[in-house]
Amino acid sequence: MMTARIDIGNVLTVSQAARLLKITPAAIYKAIKRRRIPYLQIGRIFLIERAHLISYKKDKSLGGRPKKRNKEIG
Repeated sequence: MMTARIDIGNVLTVSQAARLLKITPAAIYKAIKRRRIPYLQIGRIFLIERAHLISYKKDKSLGGRPKKRNKEIG
């Protein structure tokens, strides 16, 4: 059985990852749940490699929700 190699020096917790990307920890958990960020789970702790966060940040869309249009009064 093969195991993946992880560089411990480049592994972050969810809160550290959120600070790095300047988003909330809830957004990180949501990305993990949607399998957009690969992770390692040890007990209740999720660990994420820095390289995966960088690629997630590059792939993440910049738009977000569309802005609401003002209704013209007429």
